Amino acid sequence: MIPTNYTEWRHCIEIDCGITLTPAFAEERLKILQAKNEPYVIGFIKMYGQPYTNQVISWFKYFLQEQN
Repeated sequence: MIPTNYTEWRHCIEIDCGITLTPAFAEERLKILQAKNEPYVIGFIKMYGQPYTNQVISWFKYFLQEQN
């Protein structure tokens, strides 16, 4: 299932994937997702599309804002 909102996205990361969502993790993922020439990002965009990629970026940014 592809998350459609912040709550689903966070559940997917923390519960389904078992990843501890920390500011360091979020900052690392943001750095990767915003590097448009990276092979991982190119594949992510091909698989999910640019609009969804942008949404994931915004969810990571929102998470970081929550932490402050």
